[in-house]
Amino acid sequence: MEKIKVLANTEKNRLYIALSGSFDIEDTVPVINRINHEVAKLRPGFGVINDIRFLNHVDIAAAKRIKKGTTILKEHGAKHLVRVVGGSTLSIKIFAKFANLTKRGLKISYVPTPEEAEKILNDLNL
Repeated sequence: MEKIKVLANTEKNRLYIALSGSFDIEDTVPVINRINHEVAKLRPGFGVINDIRFLNHVDIAAAKRIKKGTTILKEHGAKHLVRVVGGSTLSIKIFAKFANLTKRGLKISYVPTPEEAEKILNDLNL
């Protein structure tokens, strides 16, 4: 499994971000670079699915830098982000604390499976 995966689906107008394993400050640079590259392929109003089910550790400095990635999503027109968290309360706490997406006008949801994430965005026509 790749540690970092960021991919735009232009047909669905969605961005898929998957993070796994341990995530530290050095990992934020390639993630942010990939997000910048992939969001350029999408139209405003896109949906985002962020799969963090297999993320088992996030360095505090890296978590703080995650704000930059979420700002990029909002600036490029993301409308709704769905985080796939499985049964991990650690991931929910870390990302909810540092991302503050709702304060930036971007709706966020947390679900246990990728299928539920797809369903939310499909139901919203995103």
